[in-house]
Amino acid sequence: MGFCMGGALSLFAACNSDGDVGACVDFYGGHPMVKYNWDGLTAPVLGIWAEHDDFVNPNIPTYKAELEKRGITHEFITYPGTQARVLQR
Repeated sequence: MGFCMGGALSLFAACNSDGDVGACVDFYGGHPMVKYNWDGLTAPVLGIWAEHDDFVNPNIPTYKAELEKRGITHEFITYPGTQARVLQR
């Protein structure tokens, strides 16, 4: 389970775990430069997204298509009216 970059890493780890990961939860995670080994994924995936996240949301249709193509159990939840925010100091 991971949030933001951790979500992307959670999915990456699940795709490269040789079946050792029992489930993957990706909170707002994803990065266009990360290449996932979809064929190595055996765990079910829960994706949780903000409705307005221009960085991550363009990846969601690809994730969904790759999971469906392989018959991987998944559920994606998008929370209406929410947006991802970048914290600044």
